[in-house]
Amino acid sequence: NMNDLTDLKDDIVAYLFIVPSATAYEIAEDFEWDLDDVQDSLIELDDEGKVLMRNGWYRLSEFSRKRKHLQDSNNSIK
Repeated sequence: NMNDLTDLKDDIVAYLFIVPSATAYEIAEDFEWDLDDVQDSLIELDDEGKVLMRNGWYRLSEFSRKRKHLQDSNNSIK
């Protein structure tokens, strides 16, 4: 079930706001998650354009950063 990774993906995006770049292994270690689940989540995030991967290191895409910025400014208006 693909939806099982939704929470994992949200947590990875949040994590990559704090840690500029990380490997799948580091993310799995930090959260004590299954490495396969983390890798599957990162592949989906990459396909969705939310993260970028270079030489095994993942970081947030500009798309994710802009989206977060919009969420933050929406939250401050309320």
